[in-house]
Amino acid sequence: QAVENPAADEKPADEIDSVKKVVDPLAAQEPAKNAKKPVTTASASIPILIIIGMNGFIILALYGFKHLYGLIEKLMKLLVAIMIIAFAINLFQVKPDWLKALAGLIPSLPEQAANGAGMKEVMTPIVAMYATTFSVAGAFYQSYLVRQKGWTRANLKQGLIDSTLGISVLGLITLMVLITAAKVLYQNPDVVTLTSVSDVATSLEPGFGKSAMVIFSLGIFAGAFSSFLVNAMIGGSILA
Repeated sequence: QAVENPAADEKPADEIDSVKKVVDPLAAQEPAKNAKKPVTTASASIPILIIIGMNGFIILALYGFKHLYGLIEKLMKLLVAIMIIAFAINLFQVKPDWLKALAGLIPSLPEQAANGAGMKEVMTPIVAMYATTFSVAGAFYQSYLVRQKGWTRANLKQGLIDSTLGISVLGLITLMVLITAAKVLYQNPDVVTLTSVSDVATSLEPGFGKSAMVIFSLGIFAGAFSSFLVNAMIGGSILA
């Protein structure tokens, strides 16, 4: 009979923990379930230091730069470019059925909601998605950004082009994430229950290797940091 190797059983858990530290800095503070080894103070403090460093950078940017808009605009372009590249690589790695993906753009109701019986279960997450996607505070803050950029009514056409491009890019990123998730996660018996972003990242590894997991994590980090940065500016401007 083959002798089981305890170290081999622990390896996947160690890899998942390492991914959680990259994707979710706060995951290191959660008590490890079924952990064989206690989390050391040094390893647990690293994510906290990362969060403190990010907050310190944002505070210095808000108070230290006279022309903040230009810096933030360049940084946001960089982060959005990272998101597009990362999620596009993941999308082409999973090789989705493009005809089915395009067919999904046609508005339709799921089968369980066609007769109205399951309408509530279907519409609840859709309404929640609308609520989290459309930012009233972001629309309010846009007027401050336009004024700081120095635009006037003469730049109205340029502003419409800029807004249309921004909305299109966000829609493209959303489509790439949804198509990738539908291909990898939907009706896949090998996918475990997803409770965090790190679980989504690790679910990509069995079929597409560690590169897909790392690239997805990079895209999520760029998206989270860009939102965190702008939301901090919105709060500061409104309170001021």
